[in-house]
Amino acid sequence: MLKGTDKGIIGENIREAKKRGLSERDAILVSMKNTPKKKSKKESMACCGPSDGAYPYGLRLDLNNDSLDKLGVKDLPKAGKVVKIVAEAKVESTSERQDRDGSKNCNVGLQITKMKLG
Repeated sequence: MLKGTDKGIIGENIREAKKRGLSERDAILVSMKNTPKKKSKKESMACCGPSDGAYPYGLRLDLNNDSLDKLGVKDLPKAGKVVKIVAEAKVESTSERQDRDGSKNCNVGLQITKMKLG
């Protein structure tokens, strides 16, 4: 359930989206950018390739020639351009664990099975 502050933010997003000619559904997209927090030494070590740390590892999609052909992409977009994707994914795994300090960690592994690039 949304809190009052969440409803206000969504309302602002909807108004802004309508100004840009987008639908209400587009306005409810959630920013996945990392929130500022103190990182442990373990977290700050690069494990999986280059990243500026702005977004969590695992949210990046890399599309090869075959994938781009299937999506009908003839001309590559310029780096930095924002594109819209719509995807369907299959839940491959779920896990939940509680650490010694009492913190709870949940994970859902998704495999994108269908997508559209716009």
